[in-house]
Amino acid sequence: MRKLTADPGETAAFELSLENAGPLNAVLSAGPVIVSIFNHLTFKYDYISPNVESIIGIPAVAFKQLDHRKFLEMHMHPHDMEIVALKLMPDIVGYICEHKGKDVLKFSFHYNYRIKTASGKWLKIDQQSSALKLDNKGKIILEQSFYAQAGEADFAESHPIKLLISYRNGHGYYETCLSRTYLHNKVKAGSLTPREIEILVMLANGNTSSEIAEALHISETTIMTHRRNMLHKLKLKNTNELVAWAFHAGLL
Repeated sequence: MRKLTADPGETAAFELSLENAGPLNAVLSAGPVIVSIFNHLTFKYDYISPNVESIIGIPAVAFKQLDHRKFLEMHMHPHDMEIVALKLMPDIVGYICEHKGKDVLKFSFHYNYRIKTASGKWLKIDQQSSALKLDNKGKIILEQSFYAQAGEADFAESHPIKLLISYRNGHGYYETCLSRTYLHNKVKAGSLTPREIEILVMLANGNTSSEIAEALHISETTIMTHRRNMLHKLKLKNTNELVAWAFHAGLL
């Protein structure tokens, strides 16, 4: 049964179980989306579609035998691994714990990261996961995931990780509950001057360049110069990434 999500661009999900996974192999083997069922008790995959070999370079049979933690340590980008392990996953667990009244099986978690293939090439991966089976205490036993290749990645580039938590309503469509962006703190806050930090905090509070210039009694051109310098120092692309960095650096 196929259910479309309400979020544009979000991977279309369908109910998957170990009983019907086998017949799907012929369809999935040449597709661009890897499908898996992950077992939280064994910390291994009960099922992964055969196209994992053409995308990641590891045969499905071998992939199911891999130690999941070691695979991530060896293949996920170290900056992304730090964010996913220390920020994104705790945020997901915290959100679920805060909403115990909701059915965990109806949550969907969508996020991205970079993975290194067996040949050493870096890929951008968009992952959408949801619980498939719970134990009698409500903890997740089986988790189904869809991994879409979103193009090649550059190891050295700045790579924001975006988390989207959605909840399936009574009509079968997903409603956004939480949206969050993470950036790796490659440069410490100490690299910014006190004036730059002051301007950054005001930008994060929603002030425009002209408003900041008036409040600090300096020109708007000077504000723009400080903004460009901060982007250059932190190797970021725009003000949104700058504000996200400031949040996770603990400046806000």
